[in-house]
Amino acid sequence: MKELLFIPLLRRKSSPKSMRKVGSPTKKVNIIFISGIAIVSILTIFVCWFYYVFLNSLLFGNDAQKTGPIGDSLGGFSTPIIGIGAAILTFLAFWVQFKANKQQQEDLKIERFETKFYEMLRIHRDNVDQIGINNNIEGRKTFSRLFNELKYTYYYCLNNINEQQKNSTTKLAIEKIYNISYLIFFFGIGQTSSKLVDDILDNESKPVFEKLAECINKTQDFYRRRTRPLSLKAKVSENESIRFFYDYVPFQGHMGNLSHYVRHIFQLVKFVEERYPISADIKAKNDYIATLRSQLSTYEQAFLYYNALSVLGRPWLESEKSEGGLLKKYPIIKSLPKPLADFYKTPDEIFGTAEKNDDENILFEWTEIKKRYTNIDKEKITS
Repeated sequence: MKELLFIPLLRRKSSPKSMRKVGSPTKKVNIIFISGIAIVSILTIFVCWFYYVFLNSLLFGNDAQKTGPIGDSLGGFSTPIIGIGAAILTFLAFWVQFKANKQQQEDLKIERFETKFYEMLRIHRDNVDQIGINNNIEGRKTFSRLFNELKYTYYYCLNNINEQQKNSTTKLAIEKIYNISYLIFFFGIGQTSSKLVDDILDNESKPVFEKLAECINKTQDFYRRRTRPLSLKAKVSENESIRFFYDYVPFQGHMGNLSHYVRHIFQLVKFVEERYPISADIKAKNDYIATLRSQLSTYEQAFLYYNALSVLGRPWLESEKSEGGLLKKYPIIKSLPKPLADFYKTPDEIFGTAEKNDDENILFEWTEIKKRYTNIDKEKITS
């Protein structure tokens, strides 16, 4: 019952906002209609004034025998004016009806859009609930483990490849090292999984990956012989290292868990970008993306960021319509604490240090939070 109640509450919150935006043309219609009424009223007043002057002249000085020709002249004069006024009112009536029909069509399009959007949002929630590791870690809390595994895998691959190339004159670019680590994290190492990774890599990377896969196979074999969780260690710097505790066979990949998850979120954002009825209304689109972002945990946003840095998630950062891609145009990872993304490339390296995007939307709340803390002393002084 909780899930059934959740979606309607969201719809009641956002629907009126979008409907108010669509309803703004109605004010213009009302202004046009009132202007038409004013014009017709002025014409009516003029005709009445003309009749008054004529009757006054007739009753106080004119010969009654002359009233026939004068009346014919007056009728011929006033009839076109009355006809024009009636035509204006008829046109305005049809115009208002046309705009009302157009407004109704736009409202119906938005209603259909929202029905599809919230259905896709419900599917996203179902996808999150279905994600799990080793039958004991399920749902949203899975992403903290996945993120930590990705971070460990990166440093494991970085250390191993640096060791391989210790005496080599050619070094593999850091971008390729990260992508190798992400592909291993995503597809895994195994009889079938390794083939998927190998098929993506270029000739420079394949020999490095083959040696790396041999080391990982030994780690997997060692784990399979153990009956308790295994602690793995990777070097971060000369004075720092990280540990990851596995209670499942490591480096097996998470394609089955994550492939439909990341594809669906990307398609949901693209749906808002391309299918919202009022394409120029960026604020309304950001409101819908904010609704989606409210469903993402911190570690989900961290995972989406590092997914976008890989060759698998590159479309997030590449868009013909926006510099910086969808992640910058619609800050779906706005709630990501920047210090959490502390390996490979940081958000500042990807998006720059600007606080807002081209549409004046804040890219990361973390910057605002730091500002609030800095301003605490200033607020004390002013108070």
